[in-house]
Amino acid sequence: MQEERIFTDTGTLITLYPDACRVVILFGRDSKDFKEVIDQAKWVEKTLDEFHVLHKKNKFRVLVDFDKMTKPQLPIEARDIYLRAIKKSYVTKVALVADAINYSKLLPLLVVFRFGRRKIRFFISYPNASKWLGWK
Repeated sequence: MQEERIFTDTGTLITLYPDACRVVILFGRDSKDFKEVIDQAKWVEKTLDEFHVLHKKNKFRVLVDFDKMTKPQLPIEARDIYLRAIKKSYVTKVALVADAINYSKLLPLLVVFRFGRRKIRFFISYPNASKWLGWK
């Protein structure tokens, strides 16, 4: 069964698909301030942890959709929370999908991440992201 969680402050939705391996994070509206960005990052990490507790044997391949974001803000504290979440053993791949303009805003997350292109990559199109993630 598909499981969903929503961060009501921004409308961000996390969906775990029935195979319990595919996770989609669909960011809602832009955050109002850095506190909201940090709270959302904590919520994303907590939600992934909760999914892992429910499906301990599974590894997650995550697609992060920034389509509704016009100006992603990533303070250092939020970046560190996302990095910690990405480095968890149950997260095997993360595909960030956004337009080319948002690439430069997400670059600090990609640059700081030490696993390189094997674990996290940026894509402009969903088909390329889902292909890299190995989704059918």
